[in-house]
Amino acid sequence: MDLPKLATPSDCGLRRLVTVLICMNALLATAVLTRSDSILPRAEAQIVNAGQQRNAQIDEQRRTNELLARILDRLEQGPVPVRMAVTSKPAGG
Repeated sequence: MDLPKLATPSDCGLRRLVTVLICMNALLATAVLTRSDSILPRAEAQIVNAGQQRNAQIDEQRRTNELLARILDRLEQGPVPVRMAVTSKPAGG
C-alpha cells in the first residue's frame, strides 16, 4: 500500500500557478460573457429596401428572357446571313 506523498515546494508552486491560471480564465470568460456589445460583427451592409431590389431583379430577368426569346425566334426563321470581315492580321497570329 502506497502512502500519500508530502507536498514538496515545487508541487506548491505548480498548484499555485494552476490556481492563478484558472482564476484568470474565469475572469476572461466573465468579461467575454458580460460584454455589452457583441463579439460577432454586425451586418452593416444591409439592403435598404430588399423588396424593391428583388422587384428590379425580376424585371431585369423578364427583359433578358424577352431578348432571348427574340433571338430564338430570329434563329428559328431560317438561315442568318453572315458577312466575313477582312482583317489585316493573318489568322492565328
